[in-house]
Amino acid sequence: MLGIIRSGINVAQHELSLVSNNLANAKTTGFKRSAGRFEDQYSVALDGITPATGMGSNISKASRMHSQGALIQTDGALDLSVIGNGMFVLGPPAGINKPYYTRDGSINLDAKGNLLTSDGLPYLGKIQTENGLTKNLSAINIPFSTKNDKGEDLLVSNIKVFPSGVIEATYGMKTVRRIGQLALARFANPSELKELGTNRFKETDKSGVPLIGSGDEDGFGKFQAGSIESSNTDVTTELTTMIKAQQLFSGASKLLQTEVEMVRSIMG
Repeated sequence: MLGIIRSGINVAQHELSLVSNNLANAKTTGFKRSAGRFEDQYSVALDGITPATGMGSNISKASRMHSQGALIQTDGALDLSVIGNGMFVLGPPAGINKPYYTRDGSINLDAKGNLLTSDGLPYLGKIQTENGLTKNLSAINIPFSTKNDKGEDLLVSNIKVFPSGVIEATYGMKTVRRIGQLALARFANPSELKELGTNRFKETDKSGVPLIGSGDEDGFGKFQAGSIESSNTDVTTELTTMIKAQQLFSGASKLLQTEVEMVRSIMG
């Protein structure tokens, strides 16, 4: 009996931890909520035939829910959201040889023209060359100046990101240069991606290897400039789940206290 009660307390604590994290990130750009997965726990009959008695609940694992969050309009040229299944591809920190993935499209432009996350990881894509787009992904850089046909220096005056992920920069009044195209990645099983914190994920054996594409390919989604994706946490749902988990914890705690008192009375 004590084992069953303890399993109920563990389940309630785990659920409360998930809900607390979801609520704490309700305003985090591109955050994906987690939901608990629980399963019944059974004892094993020695003869293999006798029906086993239920032994409470067991924590299976937390599932990351990769449903689309609402879009918030910002009108920022480099505030991007993805409508669909794709994820931005990020260059990893030094010493890591595989990319990271995120839904956070709050892109920063540093003093050298690099497209970076808030902590300095580059957004990856294909670079425009005279012969077309490169095959391999690289960090994207937007030069702050270029020369026109007359050899005059022109400063960047506008940046535009198309639904396909193609980036164009305007210099001066009407000189347009294509910079490159942001990449998108999708996975066969995104709920099995490993969470790294700060809205970053990396591939695992269970998630499958990433398929790399762009906003003009089927199945990857499209970019929407001037908006960011909000967290998919629904506060009302999380509060309801929290109340249920608190009730479970309270009920299991009372049962535990009763069980302890019964054992004490039996033992004298």
